[in-house]
Amino acid sequence: LDLFDTLDVDGGGTIDFEELVVGICKLRGDARRSDIVGVGLVVRSTQKLLAQFSEHATEVLDASAATLQTARRTIKETACDVKEVKKCMEEVLARAPRLRITEHSASVGLRNSRASA
Repeated sequence: LDLFDTLDVDGGGTIDFEELVVGICKLRGDARRSDIVGVGLVVRSTQKLLAQFSEHATEVLDASAATLQTARRTIKETACDVKEVKKCMEEVLARAPRLRITEHSASVGLRNSRASA
């Protein structure tokens, strides 16, 4: 039985902080060299996993930031397009003041065109 197995009380293959503290408190006597080496290996492995996680999280966050920037640009461009369409519609309506298209008149016109077809 090595130190890791001793500290991994629930046998889950990982040692959480509580298991570490409780396990160390239960140990008696001086640490053997193999125990110290084992703890060092566990710490090194944990540091490596944390570095990999940090790198992956940074990549995900960078990709998310790029996606958000693209979305902002698209929204801004769309807003400009909508403003241009609105301006054009206002110009058309200003030139033909009698021409007023409403939802009601458009649907009536659609029904009339179907009836005459």
